[in-house]
Amino acid sequence: MKASWAVPVIASILILVSTLFINQAFAVPDDEWQLREQEITTLQTVGCTFVTDSTRILIQMFPDKTKVGFCHMFKVFDKADIQNKILNVTWNQDLDFFTFSRISVFDGAYDRNNATQFPLDPIAFTFSGFTRALPEGLQGGGQLHTVFRTDRFNPTTDPPDSINMTLAGSTLPQVTIAITFRDGSTSTRFAGGIDEIKIIDFAKWDWDSSSSVTMAVTGTQNDIGVTNANFTNLIPAVNVSIDIKPNSDPNCFNNDGNGVIPVAILGSNSFDVTLVDSSTIQLEGMAVKVVGKANKLLSSIEDVNGDGFNDLVVKIEDTDGVFIQGTGTATLTGNLLDGTPIEGTDTICITQ
Repeated sequence: MKASWAVPVIASILILVSTLFINQAFAVPDDEWQLREQEITTLQTVGCTFVTDSTRILIQMFPDKTKVGFCHMFKVFDKADIQNKILNVTWNQDLDFFTFSRISVFDGAYDRNNATQFPLDPIAFTFSGFTRALPEGLQGGGQLHTVFRTDRFNPTTDPPDSINMTLAGSTLPQVTIAITFRDGSTSTRFAGGIDEIKIIDFAKWDWDSSSSVTMAVTGTQNDIGVTNANFTNLIPAVNVSIDIKPNSDPNCFNNDGNGVIPVAILGSNSFDVTLVDSSTIQLEGMAVKVVGKANKLLSSIEDVNGDGFNDLVVKIEDTDGVFIQGTGTATLTGNLLDGTPIEGTDTICITQ
């Protein structure tokens, strides 16, 4: 008779193992950043404009000097994905007195639709008889990092501003990167812009004439919207072990455009092949063969090397002339289901 605890314990182990496999990869971010304007007081009118041009997203309260307030562009990230990575922001600012710009990393996830979370401003101040306390909406550890600018600067003469995102003091699973421009006086104005945001070994966003701004709410004290940037995935590829023509040594085949080339992506105790997106797999640019009306991919899960771990076997559709005759190597590329790139190389010999 099986012990009564066996089934739940085994199930718990499987869940834990599955979680470990999934947590190896980063969640690939998308191209969208949130936008929000925010009043400083109800007695003053905020007037942010967000628009893209051929090189950047422009964030301005210009030329009308009577407008005051905060203009935010921000994005939420899983803390585990960006912790201890370097954030670089290439931007510009043209301003008057009482205006500033700031790059910040806040603990927690902020949403443009939640008015109680704004302004994203951790500064308390008193000026001309008006006192502003710290906002109650800051989450967790509050502001974790910041770069504060009160000068004029531009990308042609100034290097990007950088933050080493250690995220010390964070108590929540997500964090928010925010870029804020603030105009604090009815006698001033500012014009700012962001050319590029880069998180080293994670992602890059930049703007050009193909980028867009979509405002969901306009004409209020708290307009909201999004901007869609050009997105580049900078996550380093996960190195995987592959076996071209499994159980064949050397790995010799014809490259004449006929048939398929079997390739196994080898699983292990640290790599779960079921997380691979078979539709993205290529061998030196040659894709996995599809068959039938349903365009079924020729792929299967099996243990080709008898080590007790599942392997993913794909049948690559041969394309004439990709390789030259003789010995060499071939590289397989693709993505995990979450978009993380993978890469693996094996030796080959071409007979024809």
